[in-house]
Amino acid sequence: MNNGDHRRTIAMKFVRDTAFRDALQGVSSNTKTWINYYGETRSGQQYAISRTPGVALETILAGSDQTVKDGKVLASAIFSIWFGDNPIRDGIKKGLVSRAPAAAS
Repeated sequence: MNNGDHRRTIAMKFVRDTAFRDALQGVSSNTKTWINYYGETRSGQQYAISRTPGVALETILAGSDQTVKDGKVLASAIFSIWFGDNPIRDGIKKGLVSRAPAAAS
C-alpha cells in the first residue's frame, strides 16, 4: 500500500485533539517539518492528503493548504505513519484499511 509511485489519498476527520509531534519519535526531519506546519490537530478538523506522481504532495488541514512539488520521498514517509511497516500505533493500519470499502461507497 505504501510502496510504488501511484496516486494515494487519505482523508481523516479527527474525533479528539491530537498532538502528533509527541508521538513521532524516529520519523525523518522532513516529516517532522511537515507535521509542525499544522501544529496541534483539534477535534472535528479534517485532513486530506494526496500524492499525485510527478505532480505534487497536497495536504489540507482545516482549509490550510501546503503543497510540495513532487514530494515523492516526503509522501512515502507521511503515508508510512499509518501504512508503513511500523505505523504510529498498533492496529491503526488494520483499522484504516478495514474502513476503506465503506469510504469508497
